[in-house]
Amino acid sequence: MNIRIDKTAVTALPDACYSAPSLLTPAAALEIVLAGVSPIEGKETVRLSQAQGRITSADFLSTIALPRFDNSAVDGFGLHADDRVASFPLSLELNAPVRAGQSDLAALCPGRAVRILTGARIPSGVTAIVMEERVRRNGSTVVLDAAPECGANIRRAGEDIATGATVIRRGTLLHAHHIAMLAAISVSKIDVRRRLRVGVISTGDEIVDATSDVLENQIVDSNRPMLVSLLRSPAIDVVDLGMVNDDWQTLSASIVDAATGLDLLISTGGVSGSEADYLNPAMLAAGGTCDAIKVALRPGKPIACGAFGDMRVLSLPGNPVAALVNFMLFARPLIRKLSGIARVGIDPGPGRASEIFFHKAGRTEFVPVSISGYDGLGLPRLRKLGRGGSARLMPLMEADGFAELQPDVGDIEAGAPLRFYPFAFDTIL
Repeated sequence: MNIRIDKTAVTALPDACYSAPSLLTPAAALEIVLAGVSPIEGKETVRLSQAQGRITSADFLSTIALPRFDNSAVDGFGLHADDRVASFPLSLELNAPVRAGQSDLAALCPGRAVRILTGARIPSGVTAIVMEERVRRNGSTVVLDAAPECGANIRRAGEDIATGATVIRRGTLLHAHHIAMLAAISVSKIDVRRRLRVGVISTGDEIVDATSDVLENQIVDSNRPMLVSLLRSPAIDVVDLGMVNDDWQTLSASIVDAATGLDLLISTGGVSGSEADYLNPAMLAAGGTCDAIKVALRPGKPIACGAFGDMRVLSLPGNPVAALVNFMLFARPLIRKLSGIARVGIDPGPGRASEIFFHKAGRTEFVPVSISGYDGLGLPRLRKLGRGGSARLMPLMEADGFAELQPDVGDIEAGAPLRFYPFAFDTIL
């Protein structure tokens, strides 16, 4: 992308970016964040050994059938069709055994059986396989007490995958089970979307790096290290852009510089709308677009989203727990959509309150919880940790995730259902 903007041309601070007239639900806010967003362009070819965590750029069709040939699903004994209609109990002489990988197969004739091991190719004449536990063996003969069904315990060629079948859809995030399928159909390389380029920046006069000498009026920046860690993925190139002071001209210049190499810029701080918050006006000063959104959410009411050229911008609150919750609710779906993943949303799991959760109706609230046990249905019993707050990190240290308290209810009694978002930040996509 080639963007040229004269950073000295802007001489006045814009009044504000567009602001939603009232508090929005998280779902309504997400619609604004995702509006007009399209997957990034570009793909690359990677070896199968490097495909874990990448995103497919097209449907993948199998050029072969699986299984490739009729084979045995069990260790057992092959039976001829004529012998299935004989009188039982039935005693049969054994042919030489057939093992997996064996190619010299003798045809089976009526009146005889053949020992066949799991995965072995089915010899001509075999119509069913009897599991070894259901026969009695006596030296070179076997005795069957009942006839098996035709085709029993035989995996037929192509019954799993037909030639030309779509085995993996475009927009699939590749995991180990996908790798197994691709290897089984002899794929050694696959086309995937290029990596999404995401930059992270922290704003604020009060923040310093963890390596700095911290003064009494300063706060160590925990947001940037947290978000950079969250974003590490085989499908993402994450860039740590450091910290920027509360200066709208410096912020505007940073946005312009970032746009030359990024698909998404995530910032924290400077979005609450006070006279000391410059991130959103700086977006407009740089020539971008900006929507300031206030969400009926605790923690993390203010966020902002916009674009500068082809680069999307998402601004999260400065308090760390608020930044974490908003990242989960808004940044992750945005990243998934930009990355071209077919399924954008994230689904919470079910849980139950192990104690009363005090809650003021009117807004969605996320609280850190630990699993204290499981009920009779296997649902986790969730216990609230510590006092809530957008800047309190200690409750997260023992947490297994967040519980979501719905806006249309007040206090939640013990045993009531809850929506549970387990910490799975190692799989951001």
